[in-house]
Amino acid sequence: MLFDVRFVTDSIAERILRGIHLGVMVGISVLAPQYDPQEQIKGTFQSFSFVLMFSRFVLVAQYLLAVLRQPRAARLGLCIMAAVHGAAGFVYLGIAFRFTNSRTDAGGSRAFVTWYILGFFETVAIFATSWKFKALSFNYSSLPERTKTATLLILGEGVVVVAEHISTVVKNADSWTPDTVAVLAATVALIYIIYQIYFDWSWPTARFMSSEIFLYVWCLFHLPFHICLVLVMEGATQFVVWWKIVEMIDHVSERFLDAYHIAVSDVDTSAGIALRMANHLNETISKIWEHYPPDLFVTYHHRDHLLSELSEIDDSHWDSFPSIEQLERGAVTDERFTAFVEDFRALKITTLNSILKSFRIEAIHDEGWDDDNPATYQETAYEKTADRFNLVVGNHAHFLAMG
Repeated sequence: MLFDVRFVTDSIAERILRGIHLGVMVGISVLAPQYDPQEQIKGTFQSFSFVLMFSRFVLVAQYLLAVLRQPRAARLGLCIMAAVHGAAGFVYLGIAFRFTNSRTDAGGSRAFVTWYILGFFETVAIFATSWKFKALSFNYSSLPERTKTATLLILGEGVVVVAEHISTVVKNADSWTPDTVAVLAATVALIYIIYQIYFDWSWPTARFMSSEIFLYVWCLFHLPFHICLVLVMEGATQFVVWWKIVEMIDHVSERFLDAYHIAVSDVDTSAGIALRMANHLNETISKIWEHYPPDLFVTYHHRDHLLSELSEIDDSHWDSFPSIEQLERGAVTDERFTAFVEDFRALKITTLNSILKSFRIEAIHDEGWDDDNPATYQETAYEKTADRFNLVVGNHAHFLAMG
């Protein structure tokens, strides 16, 4: 953007270089899903660094081409800008060889932090050089309009993403609860308020844009502002999804407790209490899976296995059986009830994981199925989902307790 608002032309060379910049953006988009500093993949992080290096060398070529077209007073400044990006490109190249396949908390490289630091100093250096050489000034350029347009695009993208998530959050007519409507409305209102505040401040500041120092401060401010705005938009949409997930977890918990209480209080004695409870749980899970089906067929076999174990509990145990609330809180340590607690929780988590997958939470696939211990697989997948919940909402323990 800083180059385009002052020096871009319609030459063949410039078109080719701009096409390469498009390729750089595509490369970053392709690599982004594998970007995980806590679990570094050497190839991914090296590719990121090479892409950044390549983009800087393209900028060097653009600034050097501009040297040929600009007056003598601007040439030194353009060479300095080319040198800044060239030096940054070589740093990105050097960083690429620092990465390994390892976790950062076990000695993995922290070199990726340099990307952020170096990018900031590059921007500051370009602004400082533009301030020093008046022939390179941003005065009378379209930079303020470009920053406003970028802000509008980010806000618009936030609305689009919220709209896309509505189809995921609302699977059927019963999903339109008052809380869901309120959270969706609050998210859209948040975006609208940010939009109004930003443009209410933008138009009064337009009269100060003739002041060069104000122009530089205003535009430089947008670098961190746009980064924060992207995070706010993504966080807001993620909050909508996680709110509905928590709502569904509460719903499943209530249905499971209902199945337990109905089985205990049922006057029909033709079947044992354990068998009646297993039948009620089966009906509950089947209704839930009509809207949130698991994508792994083996999950159905895992459910049937757990229901079979629950149904085999001897009725003589129920006289001394603690309440289900006590069992879920872990307040009971009697070994006679350990198997029931484990199977009941495993069945509940298996049901919840199918719902999470419908909400595009992919932890269920991240673990890989283990035929020898499916309960552990389901539990680990749920714990990884809790880590993602902690990233957005910040209450890991509460999420685990709900499961």
